[in-house]
Amino acid sequence: MIKIFIVDDEPVIENGLPVIIEREDKDFRVVGTASNGEEAIKNISNLDIDVVLLDMKMPEMDGVECLKILKNNYPELKVVAFTSNTNPKVFKDITDMGIDGIIDKTTDISVLLNKIKRIYKFNIKIIGTELPRFYDYNPDAEPPRLTKMETKVLSLLGQGFLRKEVADKLNKSKDAVDAHVKNMHKKYKSGQLHEII
Repeated sequence: MIKIFIVDDEPVIENGLPVIIEREDKDFRVVGTASNGEEAIKNISNLDIDVVLLDMKMPEMDGVECLKILKNNYPELKVVAFTSNTNPKVFKDITDMGIDGIIDKTTDISVLLNKIKRIYKFNIKIIGTELPRFYDYNPDAEPPRLTKMETKVLSLLGQGFLRKEVADKLNKSKDAVDAHVKNMHKKYKSGQLHEII
């Protein structure tokens, strides 16, 4: 059983998502919710939690500040950003702070829960379709250009598949996938990319 705590200021998510999650997959239990980071910090200290699903834009205390406190106080806790924020500086900041996953709010519920399972069970980082935004932040910089095959590899890795699974899905050898990953590391020139893929 994976115990989740949801932090989001949108009532439809704070109140509706717990019902949907528990109806969708019996491996999950939502143990609490909060509408901002300050409320979350107060409540989380009294609960047994495996994963925090955290919005980034909230009143009083936003997700970035909340993440910083959570990672300092509970380093073993998995924290997943569940957000519609597309600001690359925010992505870089929360990755530097140790975020375990970044998942877009438009993600299908079954995909969302599968990603959370992989983050929790396999201790890997997943940032889904947002992965190409992770490059050394420069407001004037453009993300590196990837080949079609690199994009496919990146997409599958971002969904949480292991390199061997990616190789099988693309009918490639694991060595070929490793070579594509090595090329992407060079293109991104970012240590954070190594943590993710």
